[in-house]
Amino acid sequence: MKPRWRKIFADLWGNLARFVLVTLSLVVGLFAVGMIVGGYVTTLEDMQTGFRAINPAEIRVITDPFDENLVERIRRLDGVTQAEGERLLQLQFQSAGGEWKNLVIRVLPDNGRDINQVELLEGCMPEDRELLIDIHQQIEHSVGDMVTIQTPAGLEREMHLAGKVRDQTIGVFGTSYFVAPTHGYITFDTLPWLQQDRQYSVLLVRVEPELTDAAFSNLKDDVTRTIEHSGRAVASITDMTPTAHPNSGYVSAVSGLLALLGFLSVSLSGFLVFNAMAALFAQQNQYIGIMKAIGAQKKDIIRMYMAFIFVFGLLAMVIAIPASAHASAELGQFLAIRMNYNAGGVRYVPLAIVIQVIIALILPQAAGFIPILKASKVSVQEAITTTGIKAGDFGRTWFDRQVEKVKSIGRPLMISLRNTFRRKGRLILTLITLSLGGAVFIATFNVRASLADYIDQVANYMLADINIEFDRHYRISRVNQLILSVDGVVGVEPRGATSVQLLDDDGRPAESVEMLGAPPDSDLIEPILLRGRWIIPGDTNAIVLNEGFVVRYPELDVGDTITLRVNRRDIDWTVVGFFQFIGSDYFLAYVPLEHLNEVTGNLNRATNFQAIASPEIMAQGMEDDLAQRLDDVFRQRGFSVRNTTTSASIRDDATLGLDTLTIFLLIMSGLIALVGSISLTGTMSMNVLERTREIGLMRAIGATDQQVMQLVLVEGVIIGLISWVLGVVLAFPISTLMSSIINYSIFGVPGEFVFTVTGYAIWLGIVFLLSVIASLIPANNAARLTIREVLAYE
Repeated sequence: MKPRWRKIFADLWGNLARFVLVTLSLVVGLFAVGMIVGGYVTTLEDMQTGFRAINPAEIRVITDPFDENLVERIRRLDGVTQAEGERLLQLQFQSAGGEWKNLVIRVLPDNGRDINQVELLEGCMPEDRELLIDIHQQIEHSVGDMVTIQTPAGLEREMHLAGKVRDQTIGVFGTSYFVAPTHGYITFDTLPWLQQDRQYSVLLVRVEPELTDAAFSNLKDDVTRTIEHSGRAVASITDMTPTAHPNSGYVSAVSGLLALLGFLSVSLSGFLVFNAMAALFAQQNQYIGIMKAIGAQKKDIIRMYMAFIFVFGLLAMVIAIPASAHASAELGQFLAIRMNYNAGGVRYVPLAIVIQVIIALILPQAAGFIPILKASKVSVQEAITTTGIKAGDFGRTWFDRQVEKVKSIGRPLMISLRNTFRRKGRLILTLITLSLGGAVFIATFNVRASLADYIDQVANYMLADINIEFDRHYRISRVNQLILSVDGVVGVEPRGATSVQLLDDDGRPAESVEMLGAPPDSDLIEPILLRGRWIIPGDTNAIVLNEGFVVRYPELDVGDTITLRVNRRDIDWTVVGFFQFIGSDYFLAYVPLEHLNEVTGNLNRATNFQAIASPEIMAQGMEDDLAQRLDDVFRQRGFSVRNTTTSASIRDDATLGLDTLTIFLLIMSGLIALVGSISLTGTMSMNVLERTREIGLMRAIGATDQQVMQLVLVEGVIIGLISWVLGVVLAFPISTLMSSIINYSIFGVPGEFVFTVTGYAIWLGIVFLLSVIASLIPANNAARLTIREVLAYE
């Protein structure tokens, strides 16, 4: 083996701690990138693969009750591969604590379910008078328990819980997965026992995969005509992408943010490697001088140390690739529970591996080239006479002189302060890593506050405290009277709702629209208007459209006329405004309640009522109790109640998905913070190394181990506190950027910066703790230096 290679291995062994530190800094960066890229790719793959496996419907039709005869007629249409009927029931079940909760029942076909299949996780498929429950909402009941359910008419039945399932279609239709109520599954044989007829209410259709868009549209028309020729009205017909898991949008929404965090991780790792290399070559100065004295040329030194750096990258790659693959799998398991999909096992994602290999081979070389080049240029005399810090290392700049003017602190603290700013280049790189890590950590809390703030704005469409929904229309005056008779209610307002069809230029149904009716003078709605106005008293056919129309039909403007099919009637509406709700994935519209009732034939009737609780009820937190009392009043009088919920519970459920994103962001920001702490450890280690003789001199004049350790610890804490201040400043623009990425991806609007002190306070505690921990090993090493070791130091 040539002497130069023996020297490389000797350097690796002789500086094992520094070697581990540099390797670890690279491992963290590669690990973060691998986990981000691998986690993103595998999560989307698992979502799409699992969703395709359940054979999802491509067309969903809500119509009047029908039987198997209509399903068979749909199956015979050209282009249809499968068709099934589905029955939905809106019930309630009693929790183990005695609280009544909403329950959506899906009735499984007698011959099993081929479309929108559910996955049995525990127990067995249900028989007559048995029930399955989906796992997406936590329930206290176990398989084998008896569950009490209640029909809208007030009939109570006890059903045997046969098993638990995963239904990946929850959130495809109607409310999103995170706010959807508990879902249950029964057989058609159970319907008569629940006093329900054996008929379908929803049609599910699968089509040939090679159909063109035009052929698919024609098939939808054929389905609509077939249903209408049978004497039934189509309430809504919806098509969707069969491979798109309903929660994949949440993953796609953060793809830009993940790219940003990945870039930060790599950049910070580059800073850390640069710092570590600079420290390493500062220690190699004398060796370089000796090599040059015996004939080594500049190119020889560069080549030798570039090979030296290659070892770091290679080893970091070998460690990081499998570690990040396992971390991606664990992350997938974590997300699968919260986002309703089946996660696969450990996989090596080619894209992630390629990126990691490129980074491992290029980043260390790029980060180390400048320190190597600088070291190769040092003269023999300078190299062999440099032993650490110099007298002129501090005090030459204006900033140094300002630091020297500080007189109100003790001498030990003053020494720590001077030492902090002695190596400004190294300090700047350390502060960059720590500050950016802190800024991302703080921004995560601000982003969560921003998302919560937007949810609160959306909640302004439901300013009432309790929502009561019936299975059919009831006279408004009668329901209002009963609601106001309940102690604790101070106000009530009716609502209307129906599904309609937006017609295209050829007069064919193009989109399903959820139309809501509200009193024009409502005090329970504070809309977020994009342009135009809200409905006002005197309006008849006025309509306000959500952002879905803005995105899909940008040419549509205030004053235009749109045609909607309502109960087989084509009715023109005048657009008076556009409002912001919770995303552009579906179409929502508000119209005057009275006019909606007129066109639907439900004059003076409504299915939904918004109740306002008294200040005393709200102050005591008794909204749930009031909701239960209202529910009891109507069920006891024979009303068909679908559900009774509080607005607070709806808002709480809406934040569940956002909390998942927040946890994910905290994991990523934690990795970046780890990079920063490693950077601080390296900086403190190098500072102690450079001050070896200075520390020895202090020991010679009586400094104790505790005093030496205190100097190093205080220096580390000062760096940490400075990084916290810089992180606070950087958190403002980073919070705005992250909020905009997530808000625009999920809701279709830029995010607004929302300040919350939580992140700032938590990061202050973390950075203080990290600073102490990162300084402990260097401080301990400094305290262990003996005077003999110092005198022998070269």
